[in-house]
Amino acid sequence: RSLVSEKSNRIIEIILSSCTSKQLLFGKVLGLSFFGLFQLLVWMIIGIVLHKTNTLDFSTIKNLEYKLLFFVLGYIFYSSIFIGLCSIVNADHESQQFTGSISIFLIFPIILAVEILRAPNSILSLVLSFFPLTSVPVMLLRLNSTEPGIWEILSVILILIFSLYIVVLLSSKLF
Repeated sequence: RSLVSEKSNRIIEIILSSCTSKQLLFGKVLGLSFFGLFQLLVWMIIGIVLHKTNTLDFSTIKNLEYKLLFFVLGYIFYSSIFIGLCSIVNADHESQQFTGSISIFLIFPIILAVEILRAPNSILSLVLSFFPLTSVPVMLLRLNSTEPGIWEILSVILILIFSLYIVVLLSSKLF
C-alpha cells in the first residue's frame, strides 16, 4: 500500500531521482525484512518468557536454525514479489487483487498441511518443497514432522536463493 501511495503522490519520482530502481527496491525489501525480523524477535521473546514459566519446552523444537533460515528467505522472496507486482498498479484495490493472487501459493500448503504432515516424504510434499512459491511453508511443515536429508534442505535453499535473485531482477525491471 505504501508503494501505491508513493506512486499516486509522485513521491516515488523524487526518490528515484536520487537512486536507481534496484537500490530503491533493495531498500524496500530490506526494510520489510527488518520489520519481519522484528516481529520474529517479539515472538521469540514471548517464547523465552513462556519457557521461563515452564509453559514451553525448547527441547522439543527441532531444526530451529533451518526454520529461521527458511523464514528469512521466504519473507524476502515474497516481499520482493509483492513489491514488484504492486509497483505496476496505480490503485489500492488493484494491489489487493495482485497480493491476493500471490497469497494463494502461501495458502495452498496450509490447505494441504494435514496431508503433508501425514506423509512428509510423499511425491506431493517433495514437489511442493522444490517449487519456489510453496517451498517455504512446505519445508517448515516437513521440518516439524520428519528429518529431511541435508541434500534436500540445501537443494531447496539453493533453489530459493536462485529464485530470489530472479524475482529481484524482474521486480526491479517492473519497478
